[in-house]
Amino acid sequence: MPEPSLNVLSPTQIPRLEVPVFFFTGKHDWNTPYPLVEEWAEVLEAPSVEIVWFEDSAHMIPMESPASFQQALIDKVLPLTR
Repeated sequence: MPEPSLNVLSPTQIPRLEVPVFFFTGKHDWNTPYPLVEEWAEVLEAPSVEIVWFEDSAHMIPMESPASFQQALIDKVLPLTR
């Protein structure tokens, strides 16, 4: 089986961001497998980097887990707007 890879972006293309970063990722996502997200989160330079896991979701988190997604936005992102 081939190694998973991001077809568009890689950690080397965007090694640093000047804003906090949240990776909202589903454990069952075959489009962006979570090992790739973990790899990028580990090497990305940013003020903060956090992976927010959705255990019962795949690639379409807002549609698959709307209540959990909304709560994550409220808990994680909203405080940074104040």
